[in-house]
Amino acid sequence: MFFFNPTYLWAFIGLSIPIAIHLWSKKQGKTIKIGSIALLSESESKQSSRIQLNELLLLFLRILTICCVVLILTKPYVKRKINHIPLTYIVEASLLQDQKIQSILDTITTNTSIRILEDGLPELKPENFSNPDHNVPKYWQLVKEIEALPTDSIVIFTKASISRIKGKRPKTQKHISWIIFDSNTENKEILKAVKKENKIQLLSFNSTSTHAFFQKTHISSNDSKLTFNPKKDSVTIVTQDNLKQLPLSEEIPIKVLLYYNEDLSNQMNLIKASIKTISTYLNRTIDLEFVKKKPRDLSLDTYSLIIWLSKSPVPQTSSKQLVYNLSDFSNQLIEPSSSSTTFNLTRPLTIENVVDEHFTEQLLTILDLDHNTRKRAERYDTRTLKPEELAPIKTNGKQQSLGYTNFEITHWFWFALLLILILERIVAKFKKQ
Repeated sequence: MFFFNPTYLWAFIGLSIPIAIHLWSKKQGKTIKIGSIALLSESESKQSSRIQLNELLLLFLRILTICCVVLILTKPYVKRKINHIPLTYIVEASLLQDQKIQSILDTITTNTSIRILEDGLPELKPENFSNPDHNVPKYWQLVKEIEALPTDSIVIFTKASISRIKGKRPKTQKHISWIIFDSNTENKEILKAVKKENKIQLLSFNSTSTHAFFQKTHISSNDSKLTFNPKKDSVTIVTQDNLKQLPLSEEIPIKVLLYYNEDLSNQMNLIKASIKTISTYLNRTIDLEFVKKKPRDLSLDTYSLIIWLSKSPVPQTSSKQLVYNLSDFSNQLIEPSSSSTTFNLTRPLTIENVVDEHFTEQLLTILDLDHNTRKRAERYDTRTLKPEELAPIKTNGKQQSLGYTNFEITHWFWFALLLILILERIVAKFKKQ
């Protein structure tokens, strides 16, 4: 048996407490002088021995109670023998219908394991080939589960989609080989249709294994490729492959509120120039509204961004806010706060820091006008990573003994503690009677 927190073993000193209480209660009885013992009856020796037995049993149960509590704190575990597999194959579910993968899996011998690259790493079953799950997993988040497999070497067949790489590159002691299947096909998907005067603007996402980009095209509303529904709120587009139906949206102006005090009015021109640059870049109208007095009658939730050039508190609103909050320890002009909708302007704006520290680009990031469109684009992103870009960091730490795994037994001591407490209460009640 091994302990995760062996420091708590010092708590076994507490075993002396019930023993000391038991010995203290064994004090010699007092002698009482009486005139006659004719009316006294002799107590049965069996009853006296039964009382002593109950006291010893209570002492034993209370000692066991303390032992269980201490062992629960130390988190004991034992080594358990497991069936060790020399080689394990892990396949991404979206590849199961690929003929190359099926040919490879058919040649695998029976002394190896085949699993699916998803949460839990389940064993591959025949029904998975007919109904594969096409949800691409988050590769690095599964490395911990992969490392826990009882195997020497691991081979992973994957698409290595760049959109599924999240977080910090993990570390592992396992020998993992990543085999990447590149489809080499170009994927083009229309994400959005926007009405602009007498034209329809289509936003498309184009992706290959090496690059991805957005593309805007304009089609006349009278074009034969377009078919509108009666309400004119959706459009069907004739493409080379099929018909694509999209909701038809209409771009409304972006509303930005700038509240300022006189002592900070010199910042206004620089912010105004940045907003104008963003408007030109996006080819969208941005209504910038200047307010000198505190906005009480305005509906603040209707603004995409509120720039607060004042030291007074910002009113409660669901809109995004850029608050003038100076900080000597910040590294950027704009930094996030504890709230996901509030950002801090950490230094006074100058022409130099607006250009050098990319204030306009940071302002565009805060607006995040195409958040939903980018999320949809991730589904069609076919860019892939190279094996060396995908692989975790290989470490040379002490590996777990082959053929054995650590099995925590804390829950058994919880069960024993509950049982002992019940028995202790029963014995204590019987003693009183």
